[in-house]
This record gives sequence, C-alpha cells and structure tokens, in this order.
Amino acid sequence: MWDVIQPSSLAYYTVQLRIKNAEPYRNILPKDYSCPYDEEKPNSGWCLKWDWNHNEYISSAEGCTTTSKGNCEAMVNVTAMANVTQAQSCDRAPTVMDVAPRYGALAPAALDPRASVVKARLVIGKQQSDWNTTGGFYIPTNFSIGLPNHKCSTPVMLGDPSKLPSSEGSRKMISALKSWSVSCGPIPDVVEPKTCCVSLSGIYNRTLAPCMACACSQLSPCNGANPPCETTLPAIPQPALDAVLSSTKNNYTLPDVPRQLLPRQCKSGCGQQVHFHLSRIEGDTWTLDARVDNVLPIDLVNWMVVVKFHRNVSRALMVVHSVNSTVADDDGTIAFFGFKHYNEVLRTGGGITWQMVFNVSTLLAYYRHVDPSLLDPTQKETPEEELATPVFGCLASNLELDPTGRRLGKNKAPDCFGDPTGDGKRCGKPLWKGFPDPTDDGKGLPKC
Repeated sequence: MWDVIQPSSLAYYTVQLRIKNAEPYRNILPKDYSCPYDEEKPNSGWCLKWDWNHNEYISSAEGCTTTSKGNCEAMVNVTAMANVTQAQSCDRAPTVMDVAPRYGALAPAALDPRASVVKARLVIGKQQSDWNTTGGFYIPTNFSIGLPNHKCSTPVMLGDPSKLPSSEGSRKMISALKSWSVSCGPIPDVVEPKTCCVSLSGIYNRTLAPCMACACSQLSPCNGANPPCETTLPAIPQPALDAVLSSTKNNYTLPDVPRQLLPRQCKSGCGQQVHFHLSRIEGDTWTLDARVDNVLPIDLVNWMVVVKFHRNVSRALMVVHSVNSTVADDDGTIAFFGFKHYNEVLRTGGGITWQMVFNVSTLLAYYRHVDPSLLDPTQKETPEEELATPVFGCLASNLELDPTGRRLGKNKAPDCFGDPTGDGKRCGKPLWKGFPDPTDDGKGLPKC
C-alpha cells in the first residue's frame, strides 16, 4: 500500500509504505530472495523498486533505507531547494530495502499476522512546479519487489483512502489523502522446484508408498547420472520412513525393484523427506505418526510442514503431540512447526517426529462408514463423496523468527492447539509425551 498521509509543506509530503506477505504459510526470507539492486547484499530480503515520473526524490526515510543516493546536485535547479543535496536518495528509479533486525523477512500471514507486515515512512520532495499542499501527489510506476519470478501489477487508486493510526500505537485514526494498492506475485506458468517428498504407510495396508527417485530437483542426482536414474523406483535412502517404522519395517513391503534396475535406483533429490503412518486404530480414535527429516547439509530454523487433508478429516483432528500447529483452514490445510526454544530447529541429518489424534466420531457425522484408508491419498472415493488427494508442502528457513508471534522465556511453555480431553476446552499447556523436561525447571513434564 502507498498511502499519502500528510503534506509536510509546499515542497514535501509523507508516504506510509506498507508491505504485506499475503501467503498464509510461506515465509519471505532473505535466503529466498534475489535482490540485484544492491551488489554488496545480493540476498538481503525484499527490495521495492519503482520509477519516478515527476522529478520526485526521497528526502528522508524511516523504517527502511535506500541502496544509493543518486545525483542530488542535478536536482537543485528542478526543486529550487539547495538542501536537496542532503536528501536520502535522488535516484530516478530508487530501491528501498529493509533494515535490522528484520532484513527483509516477513512471516506467514496465517501464523503471525503482525510480523507479516512491514511499515516504513518516506518524506517525498517535489519539483518546484508541483509545490502546493493539496496536490502534486503522484504514484510511481514500474514497481518490482525483488523476488525471483515475481512481477508487480499497475498501481490502483482506492476509492476510499486507507484509515491509519495517527501515530504508532494510537487508537486515533486518520484518513490518508490518497491511497494506491500494488500487488506482486509469482509469474504465471513458472513452476517452483519441489523441495520435499512424502511417503505413506498404515497398519491396514502392508504395502508402503515410498518417496520416489528424483522426486525433487533440489539435490537431484538425476541429471547426468550414469547409469541414468529410473524415476519409477523408490528412492534410496528413506530416512523419515525408516525412523517412523523402525523395528516394524519388516512387517511392510516396498514395491519390487527388478534386479537389472538396481544400479539405476537413486536418491529422492529432496531437501526434506516426510513420512505419515497410521499407527493405531483404537476405540473412537486414529493415531497418525508423522516425521520430517532434513537431508540438507545445513540446519533449518523454523521448519514447517503444511498438510492439506480433506476438510472433514481436518475437523476430526483432536490433538497434536510434540509440535505446534495451526487450526485447520476451511479447505483443510494445517501447518505443523516446532516450539520456540525446544524443537524449532531441524538439524542436518536429523528429524522431528509428532503425532496426530483424530476423532472417528466426528468423521461419522460426515460419512456413513469410516475406513482407515480415508487418510491414504491413493484412496479417492468414500461412500459419500470424492476425496481430494492430500497436498503436502515443506517450508523451512534459517532465520530466527518466532512463527507463533510470541517471544517465550526459558521457563515459559507455549500453548498447544486442539482438544486433547474431548471436553470442548483447549489445553493451556503443551503435551510432551515421551520427551524430556522442556522448561528445565526440574518439575518434569507438564500435563493438560
């Protein structure tokens, strides 16, 4: 958003710039960015660039900085202002960047709405012919955000200007003089490379659905391999699958690999592998074990696994053990991520395991018959309706952000999500079954 909030004088006006990450589950992080506008910081986060059309310049900036000053001496005659030489930037196509401690990072909108928005203020200087307090406010053109494969729209003026706090934290609202909106998003038809693969198993079916060879191109050995990789074969190794099944793996079988194709069996090429295993059917509950393994050579801070179940299955989720999670969206999407200061770091060569408990009685409200294969993406039909195949996504970062939006002290535990007791009340403390004392206070495991 580009909001003109006040004219500072005949020669200046103030703009509040708001950049929001509208992606519900994707972090916007420095390592994901391509910022060619600053050669010294090629991956410094979002970089907003535009073109001036009326000899404007940035007199000062708060909450952001510019990448270069430009030729301010040439602006003296145009602006009739001798002090224009002290301006923040006189570039005809300035680039605005974030400052510490964010450095261009924006949290996912669904996990931390407050940290998904960044605000900055710019004092804009005008050319002399536009000096007045009621006009001379022009929106720049040719916006770009600095993200790879992203493009920004043409600015659109809002019929009703934005309502903004008169100052930071104030309840008094003022109306902007003019407001424009610019949307930036991925270029159509540009497919992002896959970074994770998913394997599945369940006690109702002894055949495993493994990660396949060359499922991703992130670490893919498929290009130029000799002999060439066979993509119809299971990938090797399968660390998440092996860890979840452990000693019971011999009870399951992988798809057969003909002996002549063994030399062509390759790795998955994915930075992360995820496994889901329906491990228990007991009374009115199902237990689904899950694990994500990090195959990358670096630790991943604030890992995240986003799963899209059928919405009725998501509604039946009662409790999640050992990791944090969001409440299911209307379309059945749930994000799983670690607790701050406990398991938010996914170590290289390691993994994190959690459990989900589903209430079958809830599912019976939607289906006449509930079969365990409801969680199997190969099972498309139920007695009631067609089920969508679950969609899985892995998102991770190396930036120290708190996805819950809470800064937790050493002896303060985060809230858990779900209803573990089935009494309609949410648990105020996390469930830590089988894990050490997370608060290090010597009192053992907290209980709901």
